[in-house]
Amino acid sequence: MAESTLNGQEISERLIQIIEANLQNEQFGVSQLVHEMKMSHSSLHRAVKNATGLSISQFICQVRLKKARELLRQKKASISEIAYDCGFHSVTYFNKCFHDYYGYSPGEVKNHPEPEKTNVRKTNLPPSKQKKWLLASVLLTAILFILFFTHEQFNISVLPENKPLKKAIAVLPFKNDSSDSTNAYFINGLMESILNNLSKLEDLDVRSRTTVEKYRAGSKSLTEIARELDVNYIVEGSGQKYGDEIFLNIQLVEANTDRHLFSEQYRKEIREVKDFIDLQSEIALNIVSKINAELSQEEEQNIKEIPTENMAAYNLYLRGLDYLRLAQQSPLFQFSEDIYKAKRLFEDAIKLDSTFSLAYSYLAHIYIDNLYHWAGANLATQYLDTGIELVNKALRYDAENVFAQSAKGTYYNYKGMYKEAATVFETLEQKQRDLPGTWETQYNFYRYQNDYYNAINSFYKYLELKQENLPPYIIQSITICLANAGFPEVRLKYARELTRVYNDSAGYLRLMGLTEMYSGDFEAADQYYSLAYKIDSLDVGSWSGLMSNHLFRQEYADAAKFLRKIESAGNIHQVSIATRFFWGYAALKSGRKADAEVYFKNELKNFLNTIELNTPAAQRFESHFFIAATYAALEDKEKALEYLLMLNKIENVPYNYIMVLQKWPGFDNIREEPEFRKILNNLEIKYQKEHQRVGELLKKMGEIEY
Repeated sequence: MAESTLNGQEISERLIQIIEANLQNEQFGVSQLVHEMKMSHSSLHRAVKNATGLSISQFICQVRLKKARELLRQKKASISEIAYDCGFHSVTYFNKCFHDYYGYSPGEVKNHPEPEKTNVRKTNLPPSKQKKWLLASVLLTAILFILFFTHEQFNISVLPENKPLKKAIAVLPFKNDSSDSTNAYFINGLMESILNNLSKLEDLDVRSRTTVEKYRAGSKSLTEIARELDVNYIVEGSGQKYGDEIFLNIQLVEANTDRHLFSEQYRKEIREVKDFIDLQSEIALNIVSKINAELSQEEEQNIKEIPTENMAAYNLYLRGLDYLRLAQQSPLFQFSEDIYKAKRLFEDAIKLDSTFSLAYSYLAHIYIDNLYHWAGANLATQYLDTGIELVNKALRYDAENVFAQSAKGTYYNYKGMYKEAATVFETLEQKQRDLPGTWETQYNFYRYQNDYYNAINSFYKYLELKQENLPPYIIQSITICLANAGFPEVRLKYARELTRVYNDSAGYLRLMGLTEMYSGDFEAADQYYSLAYKIDSLDVGSWSGLMSNHLFRQEYADAAKFLRKIESAGNIHQVSIATRFFWGYAALKSGRKADAEVYFKNELKNFLNTIELNTPAAQRFESHFFIAATYAALEDKEKALEYLLMLNKIENVPYNYIMVLQKWPGFDNIREEPEFRKILNNLEIKYQKEHQRVGELLKKMGEIEY
């Protein structure tokens, strides 16, 4: 059918038919709909706008939401299943869209019955007036028909939109057009500098670097990207660098109309840091001007601020940032390599400029957020101390360095100085407004305290703003949080992201094996770990998981087999002391009593050291828990109960503590002791309290229905 023969209603019906036929395809968007309708993008946009008052992307979203509500009323599937069936890439994004459109969450559909349809009231007008109204209606239809095709022929805007667009913007990854791929870090650095400068403006809502990174090699249209990120403006660019000279092509696009607000070419010789800053600030200020964002004098000064006078140091810094970017997209083994490369580059930058605040702050984060977690208790404490020294240097040279302030808050958190950490994070939240990184920091702050309600609540706020693929560590940690809060069905959805997004099947299987084991379903854990073992039979993580699970099932011969494999692999001191506790128990149950005592005594020393150093494991009473289990294995019942008694100080009890106390065979010799039963009962009461609190939150978010 030619587009000129379609009226508004026919267009709407045809659009709905096509969208519903592609409902489950989350990639189906504006460009695909344009192709199916056999119309130009501009023609379809105007037709949809005239027929519905919506943009094409808004109309697609509306159709998806209406179908979702219909399915929710029929109660044919869970909220998460319906979200994916209706083409939403994220349940949280679905919840947000649904609430924005209907004014209530998907979980509340049953409380909002659909209004009954009423018959159209017949007119009581006399026949003569009915004829006049009929004639007026025909004339009005004709006028609208003429206006529509006048609009189509001459591109006249019949319904001008006077409402200003929300100043939400995404800066997409710039493309390196240079034949030399080693120049990519410089192009990426320019993009990140522009993005960071725009993020400093109070009047702009800017999507973060990690949020836009997934579109680096994507094929989605700008309209689709804008819809997914909930932005109205998109910046895209490409560049080439030859020697000291750089060529850039930058475009600013109004996403819902595809209108280019500007398309500029920049050519500049970069010999000093000032040249680099002048270029990125010129681009940033041009963007600000075109979208009429407010800019204070202080904000303009911040954009033009020069972080270092040393060009060589700045080059090293930009290369370090690029390795951090790569690390976020890398599997674990590559992640650590990229982190160490970034660390060396930041260190080299500081050698060239000892006042380089940004380099200090990024190096501090590496010590506090990465190296700290990869070390034993003593070395970890040293890394924290080094990290805070770097933070203080960063703040000495730039007291407003937000990244250094964030590292300081994390340091306080790991040291158990929660009041100080909360003060820092509250200040950051006010400064950074609604940036995903703010809520990511809050999420980590709470999860380290086993405060599941606030951790999961912060996670949802982070997810709502981020609206894109989650980093692997977030997927793993939120999966464990949800499992420990007692919600395995919600946990499963996020664990699957490791496979869907990162194609990390083995990682997903190990994660599921771990959470199933600590949920007490040892048969399911065995199935997951066994599948991971089949994918990679040399993975020590799978060996250790299978061994631990066999211990829970009291299959000691099988556990001993995997212990021997682990011991023969070497490097056993590079894993956590909690993991090595299980090795001691496996040795004990396979008749190797002398070896078991060596394991246990070493780990007792390490656990007691974590308490002395007040590490996060000690603050969460994990250390006390494993010390009690170790003493129970050594038949020292009095010591075991002494350390178990300390668990009563825990405010938020994870489910895995309950499960281990109930089912770990190493506690069989004290499980019937009155003190043990009293401790377990007290912990169960605290667990149930937090479980119910988290349940209310998950219900509100549409994750569960009870």
